[in-house]
Order: sequence, then C-alpha cells, then structure tokens
Amino acid sequence: MALTHNQWAVVAITVTLCLAGTYSIAGSIMSTAIDYEDGASDILDDDTLYNEDPDDFDEDGLSDRLERNTYGTDPYDPDTDGDGMTDGYEVHAGLNPLDSGDAGLDDIITETETDTGDDNSGSDETWPDPDNGPLGDPDKDGLVNIEEMELGTDPRRNDTDGDGLNDKWESLYTFDMVTQSGDLTLFDPLNGNWDCVLLDPESEANLEQTYGSELWDSLENFAGQHSCDQVLDFDSDTLANFAEESYGTNPLAEDSDGDLIGDQVEVAMGSILLEVVCGKAVINGPTKDGPFTTLL
Repeated sequence: MALTHNQWAVVAITVTLCLAGTYSIAGSIMSTAIDYEDGASDILDDDTLYNEDPDDFDEDGLSDRLERNTYGTDPYDPDTDGDGMTDGYEVHAGLNPLDSGDAGLDDIITETETDTGDDNSGSDETWPDPDNGPLGDPDKDGLVNIEEMELGTDPRRNDTDGDGLNDKWESLYTFDMVTQSGDLTLFDPLNGNWDCVLLDPESEANLEQTYGSELWDSLENFAGQHSCDQVLDFDSDTLANFAEESYGTNPLAEDSDGDLIGDQVEVAMGSILLEVVCGKAVINGPTKDGPFTTLL
C-alpha cells in the first residue's frame, strides 16, 4: 500500500530523530573516552601520583596490602614511626615499625592512671620500647639499630654470620686482603669466611695440633668448616682471633694498647686492662686474669 504525503513526512521525522539520538550517544561515549585518556595522562605525568611498582608505593620493601592489612603502617611513608629506619627493615629485623622507641608526653603513664588499687582499672598504655628505636641495641652487641641497618647485620643477633665473633668487634677491624684466588674481605660481620683460601689442609692440621682436637672441633660449624676470621692469628702475636675478641684487643696489632708490651705477654703474665671495649673508651674497664695458657 502506498504511503500518503503526510505518512512519508512522519517517517522522515522519525528517522531524523533516531539518527540524532544515535549520534548523540556515540558522541557522549567518545567524549567520555577522551576525557578518561586525558585524565590518565595527567596522572601518569604527575610524579607524586605514579610509582613504577604499584604494589609498594613508598618503596620500603613492604607491599601496600601488607602495610594496610597486617602491619598498620603507612603505605605512602617508608618510615611510619619517623625513627630513621624503613618500615621494611624494621619488620624483617623483628623490630616494631610503629614504635620509634622515644616516649613523648602523651606516652607517659602517670601514677593516677595506674595506681588505683583496682586490678581491673588503669591505662593499657605502655612506655615505648627503646630497643625498637634507632639507638636501641636489643642484641647487646654494641651496635645500635641504625648502625645495624647500615651494616646489614641482624639487630637481634650479636653474631650475624655465626662465626663466634661479635658483630661490633668485627666491624671495627674489617679489612681487605689480596690472595691468589682474588680479593678477600676479612672480619666481615656478614661473612664468616668458612674454609677460606687461607685455610689449606696443612694450616688446618697445624692449628688443630696447636688448639687440641677438642677445641678445634668445637670451633667448626654444622658442615665441619672453620672460620678464617675466628681461628687464624692475623697479627702473629700467638693470640688467635677468637681470643683477641674475648679480650677486646686489636687482632691486627701485636700491642693493642701501645704500651710497648705485646698483647700475648700481658695476657700470659697477668691481668690486662681493657681500656677500649667495642670501640669505646672505658674507665676501669673489665679485666681478664692470667695466665691463659690454653689460649697460647
């Protein structure tokens, strides 16, 4: 059936309206896409909002999810408690990333808060633990936490590499030696130098004879190895390095206190006054009574 003139007019108007709606929707979608791209570009160009590792925004070694859900630390601040140590280091070292170890006025427990005579009353607040702070020393090795972080040693183990030598003492005398096998770092608190190139079979046999089999065996690790840092005598004063560590003397000098009397003489003939303990001057320091024939 043929359409009348009026019917054709209605069809034309309807088609026009449909096309206009379609273009309007398409334009809106395109406009939205363009706006999104522009916004994304702005975010990517802003260094404060973009990080190469989205899982660890503050790059402290802890993922953002762990910071929010497990440790309660700030995922946008690498040092939540502001003590100079990163959150990641504190967590991995067994320290509290929320405790700077420094008590503020709000942290002090007053007598009225605690001494009420009621076991169920009082504040649950406690003093911050100084061992969690940068100047804390939970392993009592003479190195404070901030120093342990810089050295990479474990703040909760006084002998990180397990060679029987105190971390602080080793860090005072770390030195490099050139050998036929390459450079060797001795007294490195992170490396016990187990069975290093300086311990050949002949030298091991001589040392075992010197120390005796019982002591020699007690100095080996679970794999039957010995530490060059521990069993050798770098200054040739007849005091093994582990003996020097026990007295606090210098393993690289025959006369640690500079009094023109060798360390081995002072140790063998009587008391030795340790004027320096872990690198710090001490008045009336500890003494070791002699003779110490088992160490010679």
